[in-house]
Amino acid sequence: MSSRTPASPLVPNFTGHALPIWLLAIAGLLVLSLVIAQLLGAFRSPATPTSVQPQPVQASTLDLSDNTDRRLLSDALQAAIADNRILSPLDDNAIATLIQLQASEVDAAWLQTTLLEIYPLAVQVVEGSLDREDLDLAAAQIALLERTGHASASLDLLHEKLARALRKQDLDSLRAAASAAPESATSAVISTASAPAIFDTAVANAPSNDGPIATPAITANARSSNSLPSPPEGGSSAAPDRRPAESV
Repeated sequence: MSSRTPASPLVPNFTGHALPIWLLAIAGLLVLSLVIAQLLGAFRSPATPTSVQPQPVQASTLDLSDNTDRRLLSDALQAAIADNRILSPLDDNAIATLIQLQASEVDAAWLQTTLLEIYPLAVQVVEGSLDREDLDLAAAQIALLERTGHASASLDLLHEKLARALRKQDLDSLRAAASAAPESATSAVISTASAPAIFDTAVANAPSNDGPIATPAITANARSSNSLPSPPEGGSSAAPDRRPAESV
C-alpha cells in the first residue's frame, strides 16, 4: 500500500468553499492583537501632558456684538423718522440716535445723507419751541444739533433767535418785578430822582445879590401904626415938648 500525506483540514466558509484552518488561525491572532492594543491604549496615561491651545477667535465673533448694536440703532433711527420723532422727546429721537451711530463708525455716507434729509425738520422743531417760549427745551435741542457736527446757516440763525428770546425774557422779568413793588417804594424812587431837578429850579429862580434891594411900600395902616399914641382924655399932663432946648 502506498502512504498518503494527510490533507489539511478544511473549514467551510460563507461562500461555500473550504478554507484552511491555518489561515483562520492567523486571522484570529490578528484580531486578538488589535483588541489587546485597543485595551492597552485606553488604559495607558500619557507620558507628558499636552497643553491645550485656545482656538483663535474669528474676527466675525468679535464684531458680532457691534454689528448687533449698529443694526438695532439703525432700526431705531428709521422708526424715529417714521414716527416723526425728529428732535423730540430729547431722550428718544432721530437726531440723538444718529449721534450714537456716528460714534459707532457706521457707514458715514449713509448717515450724512440721512442727516441732510431730517435736518430741516429738526430746525422747524426748534423754531416751534422758540415760538412757544420754551427756551430751555430750545437750548437743549440746539445743543443736539451742534453735536451732529453739521454746520449750517440755519443753526446760526437759531442761536440768534434764542439769544433775543432770552434777552426779552429778562426784560419781562424786570418789568414784572417793578410793577409788583409797593407804591410807596415807587414814589420814594420817583421823589429821589426828581429832587435834583427841584433844587436846580429853586436856585435858578432865586434873586441875584447884584441888583438893588427892593424896599417894601409903606401903606396907610403902617403909617397909622407908626404914629404916636394920643393922650388919654381928661388928662392934665401936656404932651412933652420934643423941640430941642434953645441954647443960652
